[in-house]
Amino acid sequence: MVQQVESLQELMDHIKALEPLLGSMGDEVSLIDRDMRYLWASGTKGRVLDLSPSEIVGRRCYGVHHGLESPCPRCPISDVFTSGQVVEREFYIKEKQKYMLVRGIPVTGPDGSVLAAFEVARDITDKKRRQGDLEYRAGFYRYLFDNAPVGIFQVSPVDIFSEINPKYAQILGYDSPEELTGMLPGSVLADPSLTEGIVMELMEKPFQWVRREDVFRRRDGSAVDVETYSRVTLSPEGDFLRLDGYVIDISERKSLEREIQRELDLRQRIMDALPLGIIVKDREKRYILVNSHYADYIGIQKEGFYGKAASELFSPGRASPMEEEDDRLLATGKGFTKERTIRGRGGELRWHHVTKSPVYTSDGELFGIVGTAIDMTSLKEAMDALKMSEERFRSLAEDSPVMISTALQDGTILYANQAYSVFFGRSRDELLGIPFPELLPEEERIVAYRRLASLTPDNPIVHAEERYVDPKGVEHFFSWINRAFFDPDGNIQVMHSAGLDITAEKEAERAILAAKDEAQRASEAKSQLLANVSHEIRTPMNGILGLSELLLESGLNDEQHNYARMVHTSASNLLGVLNDLLDFSRMESKGVELNIMPFPVLSLLDDATELFALQAAEKGLSLELRVKGDLPSLLMGDPVRLRQVLINLLSNSVKFTSEGGVVLSAETVHSSPGNVDLLFSVSDTGPGIPEQLMEDIFTPFKQAQGSLNRKYGGSGLGLAISHQIVEAMGGFLLAESEPGEGSTFSFRLSFETPRDNPDATRGRDRPPRPDMKDVVPSVLIVEDNPVNRELVRLMLNKAGIKTTIADNGREAIDILSSRRFDLILMDIQMPEMDGYEATDIIRDRGSSVLDHSVPIIALTAHAAKDFREECLNRGMDDYLSKPFSSAGLMDMLYKWLPMRKADVRAKKPAPKKSLKDDDKELFDAEGFYSKLFDDLEEGKMLLELFLESTCHDMDLLRKKIAGGEYEDAAKIAHSIKGAAGNACSVRLSRVAKKLQLAAKDGDERRTAELLKELMEVYERVGKLVAEELKR
Repeated sequence: MVQQVESLQELMDHIKALEPLLGSMGDEVSLIDRDMRYLWASGTKGRVLDLSPSEIVGRRCYGVHHGLESPCPRCPISDVFTSGQVVEREFYIKEKQKYMLVRGIPVTGPDGSVLAAFEVARDITDKKRRQGDLEYRAGFYRYLFDNAPVGIFQVSPVDIFSEINPKYAQILGYDSPEELTGMLPGSVLADPSLTEGIVMELMEKPFQWVRREDVFRRRDGSAVDVETYSRVTLSPEGDFLRLDGYVIDISERKSLEREIQRELDLRQRIMDALPLGIIVKDREKRYILVNSHYADYIGIQKEGFYGKAASELFSPGRASPMEEEDDRLLATGKGFTKERTIRGRGGELRWHHVTKSPVYTSDGELFGIVGTAIDMTSLKEAMDALKMSEERFRSLAEDSPVMISTALQDGTILYANQAYSVFFGRSRDELLGIPFPELLPEEERIVAYRRLASLTPDNPIVHAEERYVDPKGVEHFFSWINRAFFDPDGNIQVMHSAGLDITAEKEAERAILAAKDEAQRASEAKSQLLANVSHEIRTPMNGILGLSELLLESGLNDEQHNYARMVHTSASNLLGVLNDLLDFSRMESKGVELNIMPFPVLSLLDDATELFALQAAEKGLSLELRVKGDLPSLLMGDPVRLRQVLINLLSNSVKFTSEGGVVLSAETVHSSPGNVDLLFSVSDTGPGIPEQLMEDIFTPFKQAQGSLNRKYGGSGLGLAISHQIVEAMGGFLLAESEPGEGSTFSFRLSFETPRDNPDATRGRDRPPRPDMKDVVPSVLIVEDNPVNRELVRLMLNKAGIKTTIADNGREAIDILSSRRFDLILMDIQMPEMDGYEATDIIRDRGSSVLDHSVPIIALTAHAAKDFREECLNRGMDDYLSKPFSSAGLMDMLYKWLPMRKADVRAKKPAPKKSLKDDDKELFDAEGFYSKLFDDLEEGKMLLELFLESTCHDMDLLRKKIAGGEYEDAAKIAHSIKGAAGNACSVRLSRVAKKLQLAAKDGDERRTAELLKELMEVYERVGKLVAEELKR
């Protein structure tokens, strides 16, 4: 405080009076005037400065303390004289390492001016140090609080956060602690309902740190796993003062723990799933892991093993051997494997394959023991059984007639049984060590070694048949099965082989194959014979039917007309027999082939009935078609085969019925969308069939009564063929008959019904043909044989049809490129361009032909169904096989050309001429003219054409044969054969046929002989024809 005195002297007097008191103070006290000189100094001051007070008085303070010439910076005394106030400053004296507190107190005079100043200096080093420690600690703790890697918090008595460090805020996803200050502690829990329980737990343990693992909720709503340590502090009265604690983010640890637990759970499940017992013990031989298989077998829960030794779980007699084993393993560090029995929970002893091994830590320190026990009771029993079985099968192998051997990868024989030794004619001692391929003929060895090389783990079995020639030169055959066994690297360890002598089977197989080849050749020969016979018969049959039909239309007397009718009927019957034979032969070799297409069933029924209307009328029989219910307009099926069955049945009924009538009926017995079942039946009032003969009616070449066959004719194949066709179409042909009353044949078939009405021309789009009933149609005849060509032309011209001729397919294309025709009759085999190639060009819309949809009818002597199918598949519309009658030809035209039947113009009959049988075979003038309705003018023109064309063909034939061109020669001979047949020269046609076959086979000698014979016959025929032309 400021001291006021009257004068300095008065002040000095007071000081002297108080000097003992002032000297006893621990502070340094001195009085300094305005000149900064000491007026007085206490003893303490002197002791500090190591000067006596008298040595200090009179000297300036800054000189005494610091040896300076001017006042010190921050000097409190100077500031006292300036301010007149008490000034206090702290100084650190570096050289003395002391803190001093210096206080300047002004002494003022009566006028308030500062006369002097007391300087009080106190050593505060100890105080300063104590204060520094406290500040340091406070700063250090604050630093730790702010930078601690764990969250720290404090809750005040009002249950809100009072202190929170940055880490705590960071764990909860907040930017700063201030955002959490004042919040309720329970609000950070993921489940706030746990708050009360946590508080109760902490209050029960005051002043104790309580550890917990909780889940907090971050600011963004996500969960965080934390570990908390909390302590409640209470007042002496037991009141809550505060809650201190810290929080550690253990999310990563928890995630790792969960992953580890999943891994451990997975490993445990894997171990539990393994069909073997697994145990793990520590160094003290206590169980620390057991799988379910072992626990279940022993009969103790897994948890009952953990932390216990064997001696605590099992009887001494059972535990001692196990612990002795474990002691040896822990002492030596060596594992072991053995087979022994282990008693299960039911007391049963079972054999186990036991393995125990040491387990080391990553640092190489022995951790404990791992053991496995595999139940091998079944295996041991199987091995015992296998041992017995091996002995039994070894004896069987020795006694077996099958050759059995064991060999190495290269075939070296390790074992061979007695049969093996006998087969190869060597003792077993001789066989051992020999690669078995070396036992085979040289040409078989390479193949055998290749088979060995083909054995792989993916292909361990090889079947083989091999040939062996014994020392006596006898050939043997044997069949082998080689089975290889491989090591893990894929190398053959051993190979077992079993072989069987199949020499007898091979000889039987050869005989069977030879017989099969012979049968095949016989079948092919039969088929070829039937085809040849068909072709050869059909060509003259064409003439017989055509000419007899024309003859019937000529002016004959009754007797002649009767003869001609019998000729026509006989020829028709013969053609029917031929067709049946061919059809049955084809079915016998290939089965029934169906050609499914849409067809109008009512039209088919009408056509079939109409076909026999005249025949029935001539016999005085009624012929009726009965349709019951509504039949679909179109069906999907084979109309040709269905028509064939109905015609066969109608033909038999009309043929064998003498009085009464025949009824063809059809009715719908079941229908559903897209399908319909129809029942067809043919009933007659004929003689009926005796019961004992019913079983033979479908047998080929048989009729119910042999006398009927002689009376009515026929091949006896009709019903057999019909029966096979109906079965192929999914039905069954039934026969019912009552002798003297008649017979009924019926069958039920299922058909699909097409949704639309497709075109009947095999799917090929065809524009509608114009109505030609009042127009004379025009037909293009494409035929290379001039006689055949003219015969067809004459038949059409007599019917009032305009015709145009083309010699081959190329010429036809040229004509069709400039003219349109209503129909084309197309031969198949022609020079330059055949009928197939010509049809392809006609149907090609990019070609120059004007009408690509013109109907094309194939004309050929081939009658096989597959040949007909080929014609239709190649784009032709229909097929007419030779021989055909003029009526057959006209029916085909009426089918494709809706026109009026033209009147056939009568010609003057040709004069009849009687010929010798030999001359008639060379040239039958009477038969030739009958084909032309006895038109002498047309006949002579045809004969001139025949001589001219045949002469040209004979000359060309000679050249082809001389040049060795036998294939072309065969074609020319075929043309001569056809022309001769149409010209009614049977012998010339027959010789030309023989030459055709010889040339086709390339038989040079036979061809030359037949050429000579053909030229001689042609010369004789030429003379007869020339004589005819002169008449």
